[in-house]
Amino acid sequence: MKEVSVPTAALLLDALERRGLAPDEVWAGLNISRASFADPRRRFDWELWVEMMARAEVACGGAEAMQRLFVPGAGGRTGHPFVQLANAFLSIHDVYALFARWGLSRALVVARGRFVPLPDGKARFSVTIDPERAGSLPTLRFIVGILRSLPTLQGLTEARVTMSNGATDHRADYEVVLPKERSLVTRAGRILRVLGGAAAALEELEAQSAEIGLKNRQLEEQVAELARTTKSLEERDEWLELALDAGKLGLWRWDSSTRTLHRSPGANRLLGLDGPEESGADRWLDRVHRDDLAEVLSAVRRALDHGEALDLQHRLVRPDGTLAWVHTVGRVVRDEKGHLTGAVGTVADITEERAIEAKLRFADRLISAGTLAAGVAHEVNNPLAYVMGNLELLEERLREDPRGSAGLESFLADMTDGLGRIRDIVRDLRAFSRPEEEHVKALDVAEVGRAALRIVASVVRHRARVEVDLDHAAPLVEANESRLGQVLVNLIINASDAMPEQRPVSENVIRVRARGEGDEVILEVIDNGAGIAPEVLPRLFDPFFTTKSVGGGMGLGLSVCQSIVTALHGRIEVDTAVGRGSTFRVVLPTSTRRTATSTIPEVGAAPSSLHVLVIDDEPLVRRSISALLERRGLTVTQADGGPAGLALALEKPFDAILCDLMMPDVTGADLHAALLRDRPELAQKVVLMTGGAVTASAREFIANAGLTVLQKPFSVQAALEAFERVASAS
Repeated sequence: MKEVSVPTAALLLDALERRGLAPDEVWAGLNISRASFADPRRRFDWELWVEMMARAEVACGGAEAMQRLFVPGAGGRTGHPFVQLANAFLSIHDVYALFARWGLSRALVVARGRFVPLPDGKARFSVTIDPERAGSLPTLRFIVGILRSLPTLQGLTEARVTMSNGATDHRADYEVVLPKERSLVTRAGRILRVLGGAAAALEELEAQSAEIGLKNRQLEEQVAELARTTKSLEERDEWLELALDAGKLGLWRWDSSTRTLHRSPGANRLLGLDGPEESGADRWLDRVHRDDLAEVLSAVRRALDHGEALDLQHRLVRPDGTLAWVHTVGRVVRDEKGHLTGAVGTVADITEERAIEAKLRFADRLISAGTLAAGVAHEVNNPLAYVMGNLELLEERLREDPRGSAGLESFLADMTDGLGRIRDIVRDLRAFSRPEEEHVKALDVAEVGRAALRIVASVVRHRARVEVDLDHAAPLVEANESRLGQVLVNLIINASDAMPEQRPVSENVIRVRARGEGDEVILEVIDNGAGIAPEVLPRLFDPFFTTKSVGGGMGLGLSVCQSIVTALHGRIEVDTAVGRGSTFRVVLPTSTRRTATSTIPEVGAAPSSLHVLVIDDEPLVRRSISALLERRGLTVTQADGGPAGLALALEKPFDAILCDLMMPDVTGADLHAALLRDRPELAQKVVLMTGGAVTASAREFIANAGLTVLQKPFSVQAALEAFERVASAS
């Protein structure tokens, strides 16, 4: 608390100097200098004043000397017109009374005085100091000198002052013997002299009044300017809020001391929060999608612990259940000592931008799929040719000798191999070309690389020789299978396009490599093609930039690749030289999981006593699957579509239900919903099968229902394993 006026402290230092003592010793080490006394409106802390008084008492030689420390200078301030005016019209009692009621509390905020006149020219003066303020005795002893000197302001002799022996650290009583006042004649003469000089005092008053008026006008102008500035700031705030709303942007500030998150109205709207614009950060985290929460918390922890900039994109769940993508950017704030005080940043709604990016990525994937279509048709036609040829031979042999089977095994083996090749091609192409998904899992880069190579094999085979070095021991990565596959397919096709057509295929080489290095996995696509010109390199990843001829592509491939890899917290590096080829290097962080995510874990063979309901609106598919299951000893009931299957499921007990997902009238999702309502114990025994062309609503159902899904064509062993799981879970 600022409790001691600067003029009071100046009295102490002036008294020390008049005694020949150096005041520098009093304030040494107290962060005080002569400049500290320049502003008389300033005040000192009580603790600082107590330390100064204690040092002064030591400097002047003890408690007794402290009572005589204050001695007014000759003449003092008695020549001032206002002092003369007071001297002429005030009695000595008035001077002491004013000091008790006003002067003492102005000098020491925590002090109170009381003046009581007594007979025979004596008086009692009492001083009380706030009991919570320790160290007051030196101050009470110093006041003795002030009380002694007050009559000198009127030109009288000093008073005799005795301090009671019962003084405490917070109270003292003083006995004052007042000097004899001047006679009435003398006072009248003083009054006349004062009145003679009153004109000068009035002139000074008028000058001061004019100065005060000028300062008042200046103050009014400053107040008006402040009002204009405030209005301007309010208008700017309105414009800023409008601009933030237009840009779907919000501001936030986190205070570490109170653990409070301050948000702008726009941020509240983006986050779907209501109520006050201050809350704990937990309310914000409650809105973060559960699949993104770990990543968000990790990024926040890195920012707080290591000072990293906060820059991440994640999903929020709004109160109505809809999803929104936001881009959160921020930085931590520290004080001058490096201590964390909070963080500030912005949050932007990028839902539409993410949707556009997803459409662009899918468009680029479809362009690649169109490039691959002719080659895929060629790849499918080859196995189809010998499968159909073997079927004709098989039909002829059976027509010639219905009971003979010699030599048929080789025909059947060839057909099985050909159909397997067709299944793999269709599966890889379907995984590559399906619409955007957000699901991320632990992936084996070698498996993703082999799938990408199978997709592009027909296109690349006629342009270059492919060398493969995929390390099966490389760590797993956290990625979306179709997105990472899209990156590799784009890079391999670009490498193929970079090969000079006039050069023999055997001299054109594309190397596809994958390996682990520390906590990173590196995928490389290396070619010995034409290379990339230096002037092209800076724009290589710009959207819609391409060096290909018209019809050769939209220029989205590398831009999409960079976007996908960045979203996976990785990076793309390029090494190139004109005429020598290029190396595109994808660097991804390793996954913390030890094994790749598997949708169908390995289990033993299903028991033959199971009763299975097979529901499919395609008769040939339904009969084929049922025949295979019956040959394994299972009891099979067939239903030709959703309505019939649902009726059977509601009437009879089954150990498992194998149901097609995409059917007219009643889909697999509809059947599962009906079972959840009417026979919940049977709902979890549903195993779905699908041949593709899955809608967005069907994909959402698959993601949330937690059911096993078999992709057609599937092996009978995969179906048996699924049946065993659902049967044992009941």
